[in-house]
Amino acid sequence: MAPESIVHRVYSKKSDVWSFGVVLYDAWTLGMIPYHLIADDNEVARVVLQGERLSRPDNCPQQLYANMQDCWKSSSKDRPNMPELQTALQEVLMKESFEAAKTECIISRQKERNLL
Repeated sequence: MAPESIVHRVYSKKSDVWSFGVVLYDAWTLGMIPYHLIADDNEVARVVLQGERLSRPDNCPQQLYANMQDCWKSSSKDRPNMPELQTALQEVLMKESFEAAKTECIISRQKERNLL
């Protein structure tokens, strides 16, 4: 939950951006419960208010994690809006897809060479 929602019970598009960052984390970790090592919700609220954020998931591209971190800025005015976030995520997806395609191309070429 966004800090302003915890403290003031304020909910906005920017607190939705915070939540979307958590959804990204949840999706990337295949459903791992955020802050799973903390059993008490009040303790989770306390660490969030102190500035602690979810750690980078295994195999998560650095730029994707940077987008998550942008969603979790303490001040709501510093968080991206959803159109900005959409653009940033499209760029990450395009870059990751391009890198994966390069790897597939290299593997395919190596297999061709071994068959010849």
